[in-house]
Amino acid sequence: MALPPSNSKTTQRSLRLSILTKILLSILIAGGLPMVIISLTALNGYSRASQTASDISEQALDRQTTNTLQLQANDIADRVVDILNAAVSDTLAVAEMEPDRESYLAFYNSHFRRYSYAQKNNIGDIFTVSANAPTYPEIAFIGADGKEQLRIVQGQVMPEALLRDVSQPENTTYLSEDYFAQTIKLQEGKIWVTPVTAWHTSNDRQPSNSISSDPTGLNFSRYEAVIRFSTPVFS
Repeated sequence: MALPPSNSKTTQRSLRLSILTKILLSILIAGGLPMVIISLTALNGYSRASQTASDISEQALDRQTTNTLQLQANDIADRVVDILNAAVSDTLAVAEMEPDRESYLAFYNSHFRRYSYAQKNNIGDIFTVSANAPTYPEIAFIGADGKEQLRIVQGQVMPEALLRDVSQPENTTYLSEDYFAQTIKLQEGKIWVTPVTAWHTSNDRQPSNSISSDPTGLNFSRYEAVIRFSTPVFS
């Protein structure tokens, strides 16, 4: 039995529209999906490239900072070595002098160093201060019995009443120094070098016992410490 012509055309038209809709939808999906994937891939690639560039920059800065710090450390180490070597030579030179106040004062006055340090004023400005200071703030000649025969401190000759018997550590500046006992054991031309010695910051005799709360550390008081060089004198 044949269908009416009008109904057949309507059915065919609906079928064509349904197929066309599916085709167009398939094309849009097929075309749009790669675009989304490409966009996501591009964004991901940009993010990775940005992170890589950032990592490379940080590594370069780290290497540059490390190299700068190493150069500064090497420079400081070289200067410390020069100072220590000079102190050894000067100690041996003083041992050849006549142990009198004129010779020792002349040596003291001819050995000053210029040093610099950072400081901060009341309004927070940081600046550099330079000053001269004696290389050897204390020079002494000690007899074989351990008693000081001549002692110069900060350019002042100590009166006889202030000369000490340093064979007894409790009589030394830091009340525990044994440089005399160590030095008398040495052969001619040998040098005894003490460890760095200082008062603790809690001691009133240490100028740095009044420490500022400034986290930069630029307002801290001067910290005083000594390294002693000594050598036996053979007549």
